[in-house]
Amino acid sequence: MMRRWFIGLIAVGLFMPHLVFAEVTNEQIKALEDKIKALAGEVEKLKESRGKDEKKMDAMVEEVEQLKVFELIPELGKEGKYGFGPAASKVYGVTKGLSLAGYGEVFGRFFDSNEEFNLSSGSGNKTLRDDTDMLRLVMYLGYKFNDNILFNSEIEFEHAKTSAGPDTSAGEVAVEFANLDFLINPKFNVRGGLLLMPMGLINELHESPTYHGVFRPDTEQFIIPTTWRENGVGIFGEVFPGWDYRLYVTPGLVTNSRNTSGTASAKFSHDSGIRGGRQQGVRSIAEDFAYVARLDYKGIPGFLGGASIYTGKALTPAGSGLPDTSTDITMWDLHLKAEYKGLEVRGLYAMGNINGAEEINLRTGLTGGKSIGEELFGYYIETAYDIVPLFFSGSTHYFAPFIRYEVYDTQDGVPSGYTDLPETERKVTTLGISYKPVPNVNVKADYQFREGFADSLNLGLAFMF
Repeated sequence: MMRRWFIGLIAVGLFMPHLVFAEVTNEQIKALEDKIKALAGEVEKLKESRGKDEKKMDAMVEEVEQLKVFELIPELGKEGKYGFGPAASKVYGVTKGLSLAGYGEVFGRFFDSNEEFNLSSGSGNKTLRDDTDMLRLVMYLGYKFNDNILFNSEIEFEHAKTSAGPDTSAGEVAVEFANLDFLINPKFNVRGGLLLMPMGLINELHESPTYHGVFRPDTEQFIIPTTWRENGVGIFGEVFPGWDYRLYVTPGLVTNSRNTSGTASAKFSHDSGIRGGRQQGVRSIAEDFAYVARLDYKGIPGFLGGASIYTGKALTPAGSGLPDTSTDITMWDLHLKAEYKGLEVRGLYAMGNINGAEEINLRTGLTGGKSIGEELFGYYIETAYDIVPLFFSGSTHYFAPFIRYEVYDTQDGVPSGYTDLPETERKVTTLGISYKPVPNVNVKADYQFREGFADSLNLGLAFMF
């Protein structure tokens, strides 16, 4: 009996520490598990909080990136980039994605006489009416895919509305340009789409706050037919430091159209030159091609000087038993723009040659003084001076009186047997002011003296963004 108790006590003595250790170990494990669960909960909370912070940060970054799309405000009076005006160049300044810019202008025109010589008919007078017009509202839409590929476009609304009624011709919606740029390196880049012809000073850089006068110079409407655009492809870049070039190939002009009976209708004319022959990217006939090149020097701050040339074939479509034919067209210009301490000077000389003027006359039934000009030319010189620094040093306002003198002739020589109307040689003197309370808003006023035609007082508001 004693032996059994002794063996039992020994057994209890042997196993008691194990039982106590097991109890302590279980308690410790339970405590550790509780701590781990608590820590795991804290970690999950931290993860959730971090996730929310990361999402918040991502949202903020995205918002900042979106804001960057609209952060670039174009500078007034600069050429912009790659041939475009300041607002049209906005897409080049965004990091990636969409860009939005635009410009607009409205005018009031008041003639000193209610009638003037009717140049279109070559005789008689036409009635003039004082008028106002929301001339243009333009949107620039661009998209930058990456640092090398971008899309740029201009969509223009003219004369406030379009209509299916009798005033249909009062307005239009048009794509002025739409192109893709492939930026390869500063010396060589590729552009394709609906292109602005790189001619003159206004055709590419035509945003209204960037030039003086309520209206564009006549020379850059009737000799260089601004806005002149066509589908095509080309290259551009800076061939040497300060020397920019553009070289495009496009379908040529069209001298006349035909109705269903085959009767020719002239697109070139004695009083507006080649303006009506622009195909403007609308199902452009590509039987004949033209080439346009431009070279500018901009190596001196505030200075731009250069030359442009357009040469190629203009199609005269078949009809009335006559086959398709084509006419050689050449246009060129020299241009200059300089700014120095408030003084601004602009000058342009443009000349064109229509090699087949007589053929166009015969096909379209133009006789006498209605003949197409074999030669056409125009030039203008303009100077302005910002007087604000003379009176208010440090002011950001701009107030510049200006004067522009121009001469142009859409019939500077006609084929033998036709009449060269003296009225087609026009002289215009424009005196006016440009006031810019902020750089991108221009309040304009000018008076135009037109030799042989009615003079007019013109008032305008122009803006861009």
